[in-house]
Amino acid sequence: MSEIVAFDFETLPVRMAERQGEPWFVLADVCRVLGIANSRDAAARLDDDEKGVVTTDTLGGPQDMTLVNESGLYSLTFTSRKPVAKRFKKWVTADVLPTIRKTGGYGAATGGDLRVPVQAARVMRQLKLETNPALRRTHYAFLVRLCASWGVEAPPLEEIGRDAPPLPDVAAPFFAGLDRLTELGVRWNHARRPDRIAVNLKEVAAHFAAHGIPVVIDTPLRTALKACQDPPFLGRLTVNSGLTGRSVRCWVFGVGRIAL
Repeated sequence: MSEIVAFDFETLPVRMAERQGEPWFVLADVCRVLGIANSRDAAARLDDDEKGVVTTDTLGGPQDMTLVNESGLYSLTFTSRKPVAKRFKKWVTADVLPTIRKTGGYGAATGGDLRVPVQAARVMRQLKLETNPALRRTHYAFLVRLCASWGVEAPPLEEIGRDAPPLPDVAAPFFAGLDRLTELGVRWNHARRPDRIAVNLKEVAAHFAAHGIPVVIDTPLRTALKACQDPPFLGRLTVNSGLTGRSVRCWVFGVGRIAL
């Protein structure tokens, strides 16, 4: 019996098995991804050395599955006219196979748990997408443990994606800009309470532009403000403005680094 393990490609499972130290792919899964309706016809078009059969345990008992090797998989992707074929080939060549080989993969350790390279691949995909430094280090610690269980070294964290700029650094120019507006005599704080800061971003963006303060109100800044701890972000609220006496939608903070 051969153990089957699965990777996920855009929510579709792609199962693999080891044969002579190399990964082979379940033909039915490859055809499903590529939109090939008849897997038997697809197998008939492949050379004998590009396909094979493996027996594996299922809930219904032993089952034969047709497999294709890398060469067979590439032959199928080249014949598919579906847009997904290019993405699938890139996923296999740039993600799955390098991950298997970097983390020990198939045939690296006799009797190893074949689930390890699958888990490692998933963690590496998470690391490539994640930018939060704390979460990246949590994922990487798990990857290190997985690789250690196979007796191999994990690739350096710096080679797998990147950290986002620290949030306080992103937010700091914004609050410095508010301090500068205060120095210039510009009234921008709608809060009535002395322990609150209420900022209408559209208004302060106009103030920044009018006074030559180089702060751009963009998505990274908004993300940083929502995560801000100094001053602490309290929410986006409608306040009774201390400047106009009308209701104004504001970003509200507690008192922190900013001078009032």
